[in-house]
Amino acid sequence: MNADLEIVSSQAPALVVSVGARASYRFFEFFTANIRNPNTRRAYARAAVEFFDWLEAHDVTSIAAVESVHVAAYIEQLSKARSAPTAKLRWRRFGICSTGW
Repeated sequence: MNADLEIVSSQAPALVVSVGARASYRFFEFFTANIRNPNTRRAYARAAVEFFDWLEAHDVTSIAAVESVHVAAYIEQLSKARSAPTAKLRWRRFGICSTGW
């Protein structure tokens, strides 16, 4: 395995790491190559990691096992735990709008 991939793998969420080094690399590549603004990059990465943490806490053990019901449950919990503007911001980061999927 390439040394760069090993470093990235050690920093990615466990569900991403479990898929392999290439998935870990692509996870970080998305945030570094596609999002130019460093503040936006950090905010989106934080939101993604929070979602992955939520998945793990709810016994989702594989990315392949993630379904729309998981996303819906996460959004529902997020809506109850955070202000409406904060929840909507998180939805947008996952490409979800309040009017549908």
